[in-house]
Amino acid sequence: MMKIISIFICIHIGMIISGCKYDKFNDSLSRFKELNDVGENSKIYIIPGSGCTGCISSAEELALKNINSDSNYFIFTEIRSLKRFKNKFPQLYIAKNVIVDSLNYFKYPNDQYRIYPIVYKMVSKNLEFFQYLKP
Repeated sequence: MMKIISIFICIHIGMIISGCKYDKFNDSLSRFKELNDVGENSKIYIIPGSGCTGCISSAEELALKNINSDSNYFIFTEIRSLKRFKNKFPQLYIAKNVIVDSLNYFKYPNDQYRIYPIVYKMVSKNLEFFQYLKP
């Protein structure tokens, strides 16, 4: 584990030194190999562990209605307690279209909106911002 972290740090330092533009959104989602087979026009919902409670509850309900969907994927991030998540959503925890980001790999592209669920859409094999789920 320490070796992986060291490699990750070295890559980031190399990018800083070389002056490469760093896109933390693409880096965040590239960690999830489960998203490699996402089909055209599929939506990826990023759902934070806390924030706008009404918005998050609506996104959680949508995830429950779309368990194992091939066109909707859900990433639950900033989960404070994995045990609580498993108890609250046992069916989501094992669903093929749900990723539980318990290590908080996903980073919001705009910290100002990190309290809202965010939706991306697959267009021509690229993930594009679709919308924030706000009240």
